[in-house]
Amino acid sequence: MSRNQNSEINTCFHKVLSECGVIDQFKKVIIIFKENEYVWIELKNVLEKYEVNTIMVRIPNEEKDINSWIPKRCENGLFFIEPLGFYEADLTIFGLPIEARDYIFQKRLHERFIELQTSGQPTIMIDWPPEDIESSLKELVSHLYIRALCADYSNVHTENERLKNWLNRGRAYRITTSNGTDILIKREERPIHTEDCLINKTNKSILQLPCGEVFFAPIEKASNGVLVTKVGKKKIEISIKNGVARFEDERFLKIPNESFLGEFGIGTNRSMAKLFSLSSGEKAYGTCHFGFGNNTDIGGQISTEYHYDIIIDEPTITILE
Repeated sequence: MSRNQNSEINTCFHKVLSECGVIDQFKKVIIIFKENEYVWIELKNVLEKYEVNTIMVRIPNEEKDINSWIPKRCENGLFFIEPLGFYEADLTIFGLPIEARDYIFQKRLHERFIELQTSGQPTIMIDWPPEDIESSLKELVSHLYIRALCADYSNVHTENERLKNWLNRGRAYRITTSNGTDILIKREERPIHTEDCLINKTNKSILQLPCGEVFFAPIEKASNGVLVTKVGKKKIEISIKNGVARFEDERFLKIPNESFLGEFGIGTNRSMAKLFSLSSGEKAYGTCHFGFGNNTDIGGQISTEYHYDIIIDEPTITILE
């Protein structure tokens, strides 16, 4: 990575940590990561400039099960990481490689993060392009993510609130696109969640960066229509009947053939590029995404071992009732 990009990363983290509220609230931070050590060294440098005591923990490359590296809170206020032992921190930061779009978010890993959240430990998950990305694209994609991380967070918050208020005017919606997507979903009285870019020491909170989305769990068995997506040059249609989607194309071999629609979300980060091959592309303004599988953490009733998102570009969303 070039010296200029290291400087860009350092400047970005100064802005992000200040605007998220980290600098003013936290004095003991642990950074847990597996790839891109140079990125997290820059993060550590920024934290220590503000006299934040910072520990870095690298997950071994050969480690396949990240579950054991998610801290558990102990009664004495300390935290425990199975491979390392006890530590003390008032903020945990995870440096996570952004997985490709065929990544299936494992339920157990998700549950461990929820356990950390409910224990009262503020946590930030920061996505970053994986090390094995094509070398000719690595610097470009990293630059695009730096831009997304350095979004105007006040604008993201304003857009989230505007969109949440608009969605709250209805309980059912139609989502269409010019390439053939046409889906009806119902929310009824379920809560609408927003992903802002602030973390509060007094709240049980997990913050994902880059951030920016509004989302909810649709009513089970009430979604119907067709979802049209594109993989490379191939156009794929996914039928949804009574809330169940049929994944028949070979592109979706890792997903059960029949999966419940568990989430509908809308991206609100105007600085996020529309990189649909990466999971954080769902934050991009002008997109929406449909999540299939587990949604018990956002007010739904679907409990599965996976969660999978499909991003749709330039949707038209209509309030039906």
